[in-house]
Amino acid sequence: MAIPRYKGIESIDKICSWFLKHDKTLTSKLWKNTEARSELSNWLTLLFRDEQQGEINETINVLFHEFTSHSLPQLEEWDQKKIHPEEQEDYFNLLTLVIFQNAQLRISGWIYKQIFKTVFTPFGNPFLILGYFDGFVDYYRVLDIPFSCTAEDIKKAYRTKAKILHPDLGGDEEAFKQLKEAYDVLSDQHKKNIYDEKYALYEKRYDYDIEPITMESHKFTSQSEGTRFGIRLERKTFIFVVSCLFLFSGLYLFIENQKDNNF
Repeated sequence: MAIPRYKGIESIDKICSWFLKHDKTLTSKLWKNTEARSELSNWLTLLFRDEQQGEINETINVLFHEFTSHSLPQLEEWDQKKIHPEEQEDYFNLLTLVIFQNAQLRISGWIYKQIFKTVFTPFGNPFLILGYFDGFVDYYRVLDIPFSCTAEDIKKAYRTKAKILHPDLGGDEEAFKQLKEAYDVLSDQHKKNIYDEKYALYEKRYDYDIEPITMESHKFTSQSEGTRFGIRLERKTFIFVVSCLFLFSGLYLFIENQKDNNF
């Protein structure tokens, strides 16, 4: 049975039903839930209601980066550890999100191609798009020390600047507060290690390069349309590089084997 033709948003329900029934990468017990199917269809209807390509591009792009840079890596971390009974609910909530986002991308990508006669391709640095660095403060700059500094350098820099910025000495209260925050983090080795991981990415945030390419391990393939999403991830930039878009048939088998898995 062929995919129903796109004839405006009124045809989205049929298209959605076809994908959930015939696309093996979307097979899941989740879709037995009427509410889940309805939510997916409603999301697609709202997305394509006005057929404004720019807005649709932005929405799919954010979803793509959430899926490949956040949801899938988190799921991968869960799958590599033993899940305790009290964590089961959180795990299955994440699993549900991954399945739902995959369906959103698969179907919206196909409809996008029907409307605009071109395949959607992702763009932009996901860290910036998803607001990963919103509110991030460069503590090394606050203390005026290099990344290669020693513990003694950190302590010395803090004492020197504290004499200038301390409110009791006529300094700026907010600036001193930030200085103390920088010192508290960088003088604690555990906190510093965590901070330095993000700092390394922050420093290279503009080195990110993304472009669509054909990669077997990084694509969605519809049975009849071959809709693809490809990305090239710079390993030097992202420490969390994931084998994104892994075989969802494997994921399905994993779900089937879980006990008490009720969607």
